[in-house]
Amino acid sequence: MATIKDIANLAGVSHGTVSNVLNKKGNVSVQKINLVENAVRQLGFKPNAQAKQLKQGKTNRVAIIVPKLHIKRYGDLYAGVAFVLNDSDYDLTIYSTDDSGEKETRLVDTICAENPSALIVISASLQRIARYKDSMLFYVERRVSDPDAFFYAFDFERAGTELAESAVKNGRRKVAVFCGPARYSCNEDFVRGCISVLKNAGCRCSVFYSEESMCANTAFAIVSDDAAFDAVLVFGHENEEYVKTAHAYYNPASPLQIFTVTNKSMMHGFGAVLYELNYKYLGCRIAQRILHKTSETEKECIFPADGFLNSSEPTRRIAKREQINLLTLNSPTAYALKALAPSFAAKTGIALKIITMPYDELYKAAAESKDSKAYDLIRLDMMWLTEIGGAIFLPIDLETDPYKTISESFSTKIPRDYYYSENKIVALPFDISVQMLYYRKDLFEDSLIRRSFFEATKRQLTLPKTYAEYDEIASFFTKTRNEKSPTDYGTSLVIGSSATAACEFLPRYRSYGGRFYDDAGRINVTDPLFRKALIEHIKSAECIPKHTLNWWSEAMSEFASGSTAMTVVFCNYASAIMHYKNSEFVNKIGFSQVPGGFPLLGGGSIGISKNTAKLDAVREFFLWLYSDHTASMISYLGGYINNKKLLSDIDILSLYPWIAGVDAAMADGRRHDEVPNAAFNEYRFEKILGSSIRSALFGILDVDSAIAEAQKNLDAAFNRPK
Repeated sequence: MATIKDIANLAGVSHGTVSNVLNKKGNVSVQKINLVENAVRQLGFKPNAQAKQLKQGKTNRVAIIVPKLHIKRYGDLYAGVAFVLNDSDYDLTIYSTDDSGEKETRLVDTICAENPSALIVISASLQRIARYKDSMLFYVERRVSDPDAFFYAFDFERAGTELAESAVKNGRRKVAVFCGPARYSCNEDFVRGCISVLKNAGCRCSVFYSEESMCANTAFAIVSDDAAFDAVLVFGHENEEYVKTAHAYYNPASPLQIFTVTNKSMMHGFGAVLYELNYKYLGCRIAQRILHKTSETEKECIFPADGFLNSSEPTRRIAKREQINLLTLNSPTAYALKALAPSFAAKTGIALKIITMPYDELYKAAAESKDSKAYDLIRLDMMWLTEIGGAIFLPIDLETDPYKTISESFSTKIPRDYYYSENKIVALPFDISVQMLYYRKDLFEDSLIRRSFFEATKRQLTLPKTYAEYDEIASFFTKTRNEKSPTDYGTSLVIGSSATAACEFLPRYRSYGGRFYDDAGRINVTDPLFRKALIEHIKSAECIPKHTLNWWSEAMSEFASGSTAMTVVFCNYASAIMHYKNSEFVNKIGFSQVPGGFPLLGGGSIGISKNTAKLDAVREFFLWLYSDHTASMISYLGGYINNKKLLSDIDILSLYPWIAGVDAAMADGRRHDEVPNAAFNEYRFEKILGSSIRSALFGILDVDSAIAEAQKNLDAAFNRPK
């Protein structure tokens, strides 16, 4: 087997140089990095990370021991831990004990002999593990008496209580409780919560504890019991399936309702009342504790449940079948909403017709809708809300339900721009958005590329904090500037319309300290900062694709194809990365704040037309749209409806990790300026500005002529003599 000495001899470099290249350390030239990497490939060298770690006294290994691999909530626990550890140097392995205490003891002995960093155990033996030395030890779900270990679980007693309350509320009086063995604390707590409610309600109830191997038999015992149960309270998705199967075989006509405490999932089936526990999030929190990235200090951490699936969705059908019309932008959120609209109709009896339009057409149709009954709901770009929202929308009272409850699901970082017009709340956040920087992590983390960048620029390749740094990186990753660039272009600009061209330019201008109006409210773009920003903006266009990109989704598709190294895009269009066919870079995407720290807010809000006569139907739509499950499904399908629980939804964060950064970007974002000019209109301003910027970018006008044209048109629009 090849050694580091063999690599050094073949490459003609020192032992220390080889070590620095393999460990991505030190100041090694591009030439020597290439020599070492070529030698590694020729010799087939594979570093033994485990042996190296053992020499250091502890391995970067995390082991998870579960009772059964097929149980979904345990798979979710593993997925949550993996989600956090994926970008670290930790190796993660999962083991099954088959719920055998003896097998657990043997596994623990084998694992602990390698001195792992952490051991996560859902114990079958309930015996304290004494051989974990310096490893962090986490017991999960099933309590074990061990004051030196951590215990992470959910409030299973409350889960039982709330599940039983739901059954009683639904009129159930003969209730079976079905779960795993009583010796495990999670089952004991669950049953205690169920029984306390059922007995107080005067229900007839029986408890069925079962070993996992006998769950199918137990399910048949429940459905064939002489008590003729009208409800079963179940712990675990697998037990729910056993009951459904048994009921289908034995007496499918009997009115049996199933209430289940289950793992959180995007794709749960129908037929049971579901109460979700987010095991993926639990796994995330454990992994963050392992990496010391959490503020938790307690040994015992009990997490709240996500609760009932669709608990805030409509609870009644409209007596008379109705249709409501929603006017909105062509966008990923509109497409996702169209896919889900049939489920809304099935639940409520309300048909949802979605009319989509391009950006400028939507503005015109919305502005003209004040005298029309064509639409019941309208999605406005947040930039237009201040201007026309008050004229076309009914006020919304966020202090009364259902709007009070709905608003509590929103992030507190959403600014008032998405709610207010004429100092009144007339809309709710819909597909809110903010500009974010997206970049290829595989390029920014590649040691050879990083060294090449350093040799070319004399600075480290890091995420750009300023537009000067952004332009320098874009130039490095553009083949016409650097023939060895792994990408054709460094970045992209969406300049297919005046509106998009303005959005691309304004964050740069503001980052330079620019302000397009004076204290008297005169709109002015003739200042030196504007000219400087425009010159550098035009120069940056030398690093973009030669064909014109018309909308943000096109920029993301270009990025996903691998032709650009980074781009700044409104985040509600970023899902195009994941939906690009055959992209090699789906899992190599990073995100950050835009250079300069002045991102534009974007996306839109939704309001109720003043002319609608279908307020009950609109209310039901809002309850459905903003429910946790619908918001998650829309986001999962590539749209975006803001909901706090998305930040703990690992399925969505795995697909669209930048959602975790939206709140921070929103806090820095802006779109409106408090311009002391009564004639000022943000939409018209961006159209005028963008038109002149496009003329400069396409070489139709030189810089000074473009600025003069913009100022002339701005004067005519907003700076009229009093």
